[in-house]
Amino acid sequence: SDSLLADLGLYVCRQCDSKEIYTKPSALSSHIKNKHSIHRTKSNFELASDLLFAPISNTESNHWTEGLQWIYNTFDASTPPPFRQSLLLKLQYRLLDQFLDLTADLVEATVEANRIPESHHEARQADFKADPYWSML
Repeated sequence: SDSLLADLGLYVCRQCDSKEIYTKPSALSSHIKNKHSIHRTKSNFELASDLLFAPISNTESNHWTEGLQWIYNTFDASTPPPFRQSLLLKLQYRLLDQFLDLTADLVEATVEANRIPESHHEARQADFKADPYWSML
């Protein structure tokens, strides 16, 4: 456990698969700051491209610029949709696995989109607001 390791003066990063062991809390803290950003650095388009488009990029064209614009213009994230329907009951086998993988990627993108942008200027830009990701969930 972490408390047992700390008693021995050893520290391990629990956020990654790094096999490194640190002998000082400051070294672990430095690792976390350098490897695990707590601030958002990517725009909505970059997040969608990296997390939602990259898995299929070998067969399709990236249309996330148009897709995000459509979401901005169509949905109001401050109000819930008039209905909710789960697709899970209708999906089977391979399609269900693909849907669940997409949902996991979408949750990851939503978490990343909700991080605080590095600069105040980015925080005011529409492309750094998490609303489109919440609309897709």
